[in-house]
Amino acid sequence: MNYFHLRFPDGKFKALTISYDDGCKADERFIEVLNKYGLKATLNINSNYIPLTEDSEYSKTRASFKALKEFMASGHELAVHGASHVANGRMTIQDGIANTLLGRRGIENAFNTIIRGMAYPDNGINNPIYPTTKEKVKEYLKDIGICYARSLGGDNDKFLLPDDWYEWMPTAHFLSKNLFDYLQAFIDLKLPSYNAARGAKLFYLWGHSYEFDQKDLWGQLENFCQKASFKDDIWYATNIEIYDYVNAYSMLVFNIDKTICYNPTVITVWFEAFGNVYKIEPGQTLYFNN
Repeated sequence: MNYFHLRFPDGKFKALTISYDDGCKADERFIEVLNKYGLKATLNINSNYIPLTEDSEYSKTRASFKALKEFMASGHELAVHGASHVANGRMTIQDGIANTLLGRRGIENAFNTIIRGMAYPDNGINNPIYPTTKEKVKEYLKDIGICYARSLGGDNDKFLLPDDWYEWMPTAHFLSKNLFDYLQAFIDLKLPSYNAARGAKLFYLWGHSYEFDQKDLWGQLENFCQKASFKDDIWYATNIEIYDYVNAYSMLVFNIDKTICYNPTVITVWFEAFGNVYKIEPGQTLYFNN
């Protein structure tokens, strides 16, 4: 039996995504840098603290409504970070549901969009307080329409796709001493000849833009973006784009003999099999002659 491997758009086997928290004032400059280098990001914001109308009072500490609106218009993603910045694992189930729903509703109503992603605030779901558990938090997030949630707990330096969308582990924080080593290793990655090891890879950066001001790291950010950007073998995507694409691949339908493939989704999907890369359009059926 042959292995089938997910490939990102245009047959690429690597993707890069960025996730930044809190909706800080420095996000405005951060967004300019991202757009300069063609990188895609998800900003996770607390609706209680962010200006959510055009005429919101100017804030010295939070990104403006105009900047966030332009951020979305540039093809990036806004996601939930709770209405207030409280860890889901440290709240009751009822309070966790309310805080997440209020956060989602606030962003959706302000920007006339559908919000489906999240990054856990503060301690996230680590060390939960009884009777809250990790699994209970994951269950209610799914029930209220959150598709994924970024977690913390260690560097995903193997660049693995998540096996649990509600405990999505990033590659590294921007302040990691290993960040540029990880980035170089990711850039240098080539498809191995061993078939079983040819799975897709993802580099996932996270952090807070205020750290660029606090630690004078704007030059380091430019350096990172310059090194990471405009690579022909990397797909640059938001968190939700990664989620939607990987799930579209998982929904492909095959016959038992793996000679026919049907794509029931609305997303064009690429995959590798039988030594070839295939592209399958929404609603298309492919027939393999192998």
